[in-house]
Amino acid sequence: MAALGVGIAGGAFSVGVTYVSKFYPKERQGLALGIFGAGNVGAAVTKFLAPFVMVAMGWQAVAQVWAGGLAVTAVLFLMFTKEDPEQLERAKSHRKAASMASQLAALKNVQVWRFALYYFFVFGAFVALALWLPRYLMGVYHLDVKTAGMLAAFYSVPASLFRIYGASCPTATVRGRCSTSPSASRCSPPSCYPIRRPPTSSKVYADQSRSAPRWGWSRSS
Repeated sequence: MAALGVGIAGGAFSVGVTYVSKFYPKERQGLALGIFGAGNVGAAVTKFLAPFVMVAMGWQAVAQVWAGGLAVTAVLFLMFTKEDPEQLERAKSHRKAASMASQLAALKNVQVWRFALYYFFVFGAFVALALWLPRYLMGVYHLDVKTAGMLAAFYSVPASLFRIYGASCPTATVRGRCSTSPSASRCSPPSCYPIRRPPTSSKVYADQSRSAPRWGWSRSS
């Protein structure tokens, strides 16, 4: 049941992407969705607050408090949000919603699968690293859970807020301010990410200076 609830919460994000885009013209949807996606900063709030709640009230209280917050958010959403324009127009003209078959027709386009694969790895890596960082900091640097949570929040906050700038890149490309080509570096994160893996002295690195990332191992001196 817990897994079902987590799945529904995750699905709400996908629904929100479609819902938000309905209110904006195509040239502004990128920025709007970037601001919507920056809501992932909530992960940083969890990293920051959850350890304090767990230490003070127990780990069960973390799930209970956050479940209550989700319930309040759902009520506020139902009370203050509007139907999207497409839904209102369809209701006025008494048109039926698109059939499931017509909605799934997009899967015939190979680009849909490509972008889904990109999102699967990029966003999946963000979530995995955000969840792994506190445990890593505690195990490697022997930090307490509260300190590790705060440091992990410093990773989640800028990563989430940077989605706003990243979402503006397609528009900026047209204006010549930014390039999203594989060889571009102006919109890319730093080219090398070292991760220490004790008790060995190895480093994992991703060289993004080429058109395709190159992964490998190196020994620290």
